[in-house]
Amino acid sequence: MSLIAKIAIGMLIQPIMLVIPGLILKAWPPRVINSIYGYRTPRSSQSQEAWDYANRLAGKLFVILGCLQFLVFALLLVIAWHQPEEIQQRIYDIGMPLSAVLLVLLMVLIIAWVEIDLKKKFG
Repeated sequence: MSLIAKIAIGMLIQPIMLVIPGLILKAWPPRVINSIYGYRTPRSSQSQEAWDYANRLAGKLFVILGCLQFLVFALLLVIAWHQPEEIQQRIYDIGMPLSAVLLVLLMVLIIAWVEIDLKKKFG
């Protein structure tokens, strides 16, 4: 497998890991509070209204942030494509750990955003 293919797979799989759960939450939101599927936190489970709101918002944020991350990574991939192999290797060595950290940060951002909104809306 070429280095640019490794970069593409490594960078583009992570935004997809945000978009797919978001699309699932949007297409098939959990109808009732449960412990298996959905945006499950103590605050989102306080009422059915909070549950519905949290799952809608989380799904929306997953899709939006995943698409933004995908666009940024696609641009970086285009830039990397036209670089010598030595530069591509550096992009891979630095980019893969950084993209994993970014994925975790985006997940934390989504949780914080939803929890703050839930607290404002439902107390």
